[in-house]
Amino acid sequence: MPRAAPPPRAPAPPPPSRAAPAGPIAFGLKPAAAPAPRAVPPADGPARTAPATALSHLLAVGLDYDQLARVRLDGKPVVYHTDSGKIACLVSKRQFADEGQLRKHVAKSKLYREAFERAANEGRVSLAT
Repeated sequence: MPRAAPPPRAPAPPPPSRAAPAGPIAFGLKPAAAPAPRAVPPADGPARTAPATALSHLLAVGLDYDQLARVRLDGKPVVYHTDSGKIACLVSKRQFADEGQLRKHVAKSKLYREAFERAANEGRVSLAT
């Protein structure tokens, strides 16, 4: 017996129309506000307002040993040489016998990273001009 043809199907409804975005795709994000300037206490005198540096930039520079000479913590260099000939890290309050140990400390130490992030969040970290 021959097969009967299937009944015709109703056409599928068109997909819902989407309005084209007016500008770049923002994925529901709001435009970023400019960071407020932070008060930075100078070495001597009252607090003054310094231009804000993005926190992510401070963290990138502060966690890169080759750029540590630019970083200041409370207005003082993060790394300095002690009278005994050791190298001191002001962030983690540790001393090292040589530059190799300090480089490893900055690159791998959880203590250094957490202390630096905390100080940067508190606004105590700045870059030398």
